[in-house]
Amino acid sequence: MKMIIRADDFGFSEAVNYGILKAFQGGLVKNIGLMSNMPYAKQAFDMIREENVTLGLHINLILGSPCARPEQIPSLLNMDGKFLSSRVRRREMEEGIDNFVYEDTVVEVKAQVEQFLSICGRLPDYIDAHAVCTGTTEKAICDIADAYGIDIKGHIEDTRWQGIQTDYTNTEFYKQKLPFVQFFKSYLNYSDRISLIVFHPGYLDYDVIRTSSLTVNRCLDTALLCDAEVKEYLKQHTLLSFKEL
Repeated sequence: MKMIIRADDFGFSEAVNYGILKAFQGGLVKNIGLMSNMPYAKQAFDMIREENVTLGLHINLILGSPCARPEQIPSLLNMDGKFLSSRVRRREMEEGIDNFVYEDTVVEVKAQVEQFLSICGRLPDYIDAHAVCTGTTEKAICDIADAYGIDIKGHIEDTRWQGIQTDYTNTEFYKQKLPFVQFFKSYLNYSDRISLIVFHPGYLDYDVIRTSSLTVNRCLDTALLCDAEVKEYLKQHTLLSFKEL
C-alpha cells in the first residue's frame, strides 16, 4: 500500500517545532507544512533547511497575526488585529455561514506565500489549509496556488490520493489506548488510491496550551511516528512525498 504521511503546524511554537523535527528524524514523515505567519516559522525552517524534505505552506487564517497589513484584510481580523479564531469560524460553519471575504482572503494567502518565499528562498512544494476551510478559502488558496504555479493542493479532493481521516480521527483512536501500530493495522481503510494521513506532532509549551485546543494529542502523534513497532510494520508499505506523485 502507498501512503503520504503529512505533519502540520511547523512554526506554530518552539515545542511544536521540536516535536515535528523528532517525528521527521524518525523516518516516517516526508511532508511538513510550515505556517509562515507564525513567530517560530524561521526557526522551523532553519531546523530542516539541509534536509531532504517536502516542505509545504500550511495556510493559516485563524491563528495569530496576519502577513498582510491589517487595513488590507479587515474581514479576517478581530479588534486586536489578530485572526478571528477557529471557534468563531467553526460556529459560523455550523450555522451554514461562510463569512470569509474572498478579496481579503486572497490578499492574505498571497502574503503568506510571499512570507514563505522570504523565509525559505523558494516556493512551497505544496499548499493546504489549516484547521478551517470553507468554499471561499478553498477557492482563494487554489487561485493563488495557480498564480504561483504550486500544483499540489492538499486541502481539496484529488484523484491521486484519498484523505482517510474523515469518519474516524486520531483523537478517537487514542481514546482506546491501543498499541500505536493498531492505528495502521485496524483503522486505515486501504484503497487503490494513495492514503493521505495527517498528523500534528509536537511537544507542549505555553504557546500551545494558551492558543490551541490540540494539546496532548500532539505528543501522542510524535510518539506514534517514532514508535519502533510502527516503523517496522510500515516497512511493508510505501511512504511517499507529494513531490513523488
